[in-house]
Amino acid sequence: MAHFKRLIHQQKQVNTLPLSGAIAHEQLMPSQRSLELPRNETKKAGVMCLLYERSEETHFALIERASHPLDKHKGQISFPGGKEEDFDVDMNATALRETEEEIGILKHDVKVIKQLSRLYIPVSDFLVFPYLGVTQSPVTFLPDEREVANVLEVPLSKLLAYDTPDSFKYKSSEEDEGRDVPCFYLADKCVWGATAMILNEVKVLLKGLDW
Repeated sequence: MAHFKRLIHQQKQVNTLPLSGAIAHEQLMPSQRSLELPRNETKKAGVMCLLYERSEETHFALIERASHPLDKHKGQISFPGGKEEDFDVDMNATALRETEEEIGILKHDVKVIKQLSRLYIPVSDFLVFPYLGVTQSPVTFLPDEREVANVLEVPLSKLLAYDTPDSFKYKSSEEDEGRDVPCFYLADKCVWGATAMILNEVKVLLKGLDW
């Protein structure tokens, strides 16, 4: 069990741990994807992997995106987050603001403990800046129904249980020309694509702690 109090005690250590970057991303990458970052200016987005306590165990939050007709990722599982705005001072601020707007967790209650590796999403032309954050405040989600169909609460231990590449699951994806793509099954949902790639880096990073 991934105890939250141990995480809080070790959060400074988390910030010193090296990122696995492309190695972790590649393990969950659909076959048609590339890890190359765009050479030209592109849209930017900030997302948050938010860690919090539920029943003395560390959890993180994912969202099931609402079925908005203009959203190329509608219905998929993702992190709370969204597009950079001109008034955001940096991408950290973008991730915090979007997390508050989408799931109602106040940005002042979240401490960002590490920036994760950037990832480019070709289908929507976004360069994503992921962050790992933690809140010690009581967590009550207030999802924005226009963007969020459901908030998924996932015990961190479920992610850490995917301890080898052989433990990954696979799904058939029309977006990847019918090929099987690697994924996690978390909270009874298939998590694949960019979200799974980022989660795999989170998994590798946090497995370096003494739980």
